[in-house]
Amino acid sequence: MPNPRVFIGLALVGALAVLSTASAWCVSVQPGWPTTTGHVVSGDPALGDLDGDGQLEVVVGCADDRVYAWHEDGTPVAGWPKDVGAQANGKPVLADLDGDDYLEVVIGDESGKVHAWHGDGTSVAGWPQATGGKIRGAPAVGDLDGDGEPEVILGSYDHWVYAWHRDGRAVAGWPQSTGGPVVSSPAVGDLDGDGHLEVVIGSKGGNVYAWHGDGTPVAGWPRATSSAVDSSPAIGDIDGDGHLEVVVGSNDDYVYAWHSDGAAVAGWPKKTVGPVLLSPALGDLDGDGDLEVMVASYDDSNKNVYAWHGDGTSVAGWPQTTAGILLVSSPALGDLDGDGNLEVVIADGAGFVYAWHGNGTAAAGWPVFVQQGMVFTSPALGDLDGDSDLEVVVGANPGVYAWSCEVATENALPWPMFHHDAQHTGRFGATPSTLPRGFAFGGVMPSSGDVTTEFTWRVKYWDEANVPPTGVWVATWSHQRNGPRWRLMTASDPADTDYTDGKWYQLSDYAEEGPQGFRFAASVGGTWLYSPIPAPSYRIGPDVSPVILSSGYVTPAAGTTATEFSYRVKYWHTDNLGPDVVWVAIWSQSRKSSDWYQMWPMDPADTNYRDGKWYMFTQRWHPLDSSAHAFRFAARRGSDWAYWPSPAGNYQGGPTVGP
Repeated sequence: MPNPRVFIGLALVGALAVLSTASAWCVSVQPGWPTTTGHVVSGDPALGDLDGDGQLEVVVGCADDRVYAWHEDGTPVAGWPKDVGAQANGKPVLADLDGDDYLEVVIGDESGKVHAWHGDGTSVAGWPQATGGKIRGAPAVGDLDGDGEPEVILGSYDHWVYAWHRDGRAVAGWPQSTGGPVVSSPAVGDLDGDGHLEVVIGSKGGNVYAWHGDGTPVAGWPRATSSAVDSSPAIGDIDGDGHLEVVVGSNDDYVYAWHSDGAAVAGWPKKTVGPVLLSPALGDLDGDGDLEVMVASYDDSNKNVYAWHGDGTSVAGWPQTTAGILLVSSPALGDLDGDGNLEVVIADGAGFVYAWHGNGTAAAGWPVFVQQGMVFTSPALGDLDGDSDLEVVVGANPGVYAWSCEVATENALPWPMFHHDAQHTGRFGATPSTLPRGFAFGGVMPSSGDVTTEFTWRVKYWDEANVPPTGVWVATWSHQRNGPRWRLMTASDPADTDYTDGKWYQLSDYAEEGPQGFRFAASVGGTWLYSPIPAPSYRIGPDVSPVILSSGYVTPAAGTTATEFSYRVKYWHTDNLGPDVVWVAIWSQSRKSSDWYQMWPMDPADTNYRDGKWYMFTQRWHPLDSSAHAFRFAARRGSDWAYWPSPAGNYQGGPTVGP
């Protein structure tokens, strides 16, 4: 807890949040960011847990021939950056290539090489591999041959699409030739419903190709457009028929949608005002249970971001426009404000990052501006530091920026980064790992509180084969007990029987005093899964305080500069210990600053703190100025702190003071 002088600086931020017309949630720079590379960061960021600590790392390619990896706090990951000797303009993929439950990094460069490293920066055996042309797109990772092990798929400027086993050996039937250079990134999904993956990719020759895992063409493909296809396909069931569709843009100013057999989807293609070089995103934008398509077009005058329903009709409130040319940014979709609905996040060439609600209205706090240079990448969304807040990450010139949406989220991330996920499958609903089952997302809300706070632990279990778990558990560890406590979690939606896209499990309970840690485990047919890994790692949970403040208020609610205002708050302690100090902070709108005052017990003889004891401060010697005011309380007992309103930094409005 900072000292009172620091309180005053923090108080201004909190009071402004209450007294402004903005919504209750806010956007702030993530601590430790931005990071600086000194050069243009052109590769879309990928987010994943490289070191198995339960928190996300950020990985990007850069124009200085290096690939960077940073921890959630902006510090470099040990062993990084990696110098590849050529511009790393490709987009990194994070996937577990070797089956050790840790992620590897795969990326192509301008010399045509494809590199693979472990999370500690050491090279994966069998890599790098070479193509005959520069690489601008992202690899995709998926099990092409059904052997339970991942393959790496990638297109090159040499007109070929390659596929390698995890050890760098070429997959039988690959590479496959296209009609032109390939900057499009491949999407992988089961188009024909036979349980095996297909590969879909565009080329500058104007065609969109689809191959089976053995390299044979899918019936009905390729499909032709009238110009180059730089856009990377997205795959999802946009018409609700139970089968996957392929959605992709073309430089002929159209966005196309085809069924798995190559037949056009009714209502498509859709005309735009400029070339569509970027990749679409898919998600349920309006909450009706059906998928919408979001994409941006490259045009000097209109700079449009579009949203269509699956039948090709426009979503109400769209398109939206930006201040600058949409150079290289594809949309990301996530619930930024915790209301259960999606926002669309995208960046433009003027240096702005935008966020709109599903109805096209601007989200509070957005756009944000990158002052040092233009934004050159698509945004990536994720909870970097495991505090249940959602971060937005973009690459720019000369580094990587991250902002925090300071609101507890439900981890609603249907399309959180370029091409959907860190494996760049481009497939809506794809699981976030090449493993057949696992945990996706896990956390505790709220991220802080006292012994009266009911905390909710949540984790998402998924299984490619739709196998349910025998049980899902959360283990909480407290400093007070100095050991774990295992408890069975329950399904958030017991009627949900689809584990392929993930199913939420949760437990709500009161935590013990002191620092907390937590981890998850699931039993599936005798096999155990853990998060974080390796077992028995824990994630940092809330530090639960036995100190409580409640029932704070000020009387009267309005007055003049001559009015004597009285602030009161009730202090509690579960172990019947008195406070070291109780404060009230009073913020003035006219002065744009706060003053902190010590409060005193109303009944000094009262020694029972378990049922609450009132503290008071009367504004007698320091009259309030003529303006609107806000207030908050803080109490300390040893190293334990309590706030009202909670969490720390929030203010309560009042009183209003006239002349």
